[in-house]
Amino acid sequence: MKEKIKNFASKFYTDKDIFHDFFHAEQILKKAMEINQKYNVNKKILRAGAYFHGAIKEHEKEIIIFLKNNNYLANEINEIISVAKESHTLSNPKTLAGKILHDAHILAGGKEFLLIKTFSIGALNGRNLKDSAKYFLENIEKINCVLPECKKEFAKVKKISKRFAKKLLA
Repeated sequence: MKEKIKNFASKFYTDKDIFHDFFHAEQILKKAMEINQKYNVNKKILRAGAYFHGAIKEHEKEIIIFLKNNNYLANEINEIISVAKESHTLSNPKTLAGKILHDAHILAGGKEFLLIKTFSIGALNGRNLKDSAKYFLENIEKINCVLPECKKEFAKVKKISKRFAKKLLA
């Protein structure tokens, strides 16, 4: 079933930019499984939530049909849909699985990834380096992890990233 869900989900990412492609979903899953070692949430739910997080807004009905056709129980389907939505960076997750995926989404890719993503997407959107640094500093506080250990990790990421962005503007 792991491969079946992976193959189904991957088609939703073919037209996404390099920071929101299927590799991104796999990075979120990898980080979620790392965080989950402490919590032991249902891996099947985390896997599906990670794979569907980038497609849930546009393809929720198709995802639900796929899950039903593959013998997921109604409560599992509801949890997967909820967790996929809760994983988004600016969401306020309520479930433990949602919190794990949310924080994994923020922390996936390592300490430098958030800055690289900000500057790269800024360039794609026509922003220069200075404007991207300003954008980063204006918006970084809107992003927060919710689990205690992830809050600590993200505080370090924020500190390093803010220092770098401020140096660019100095």
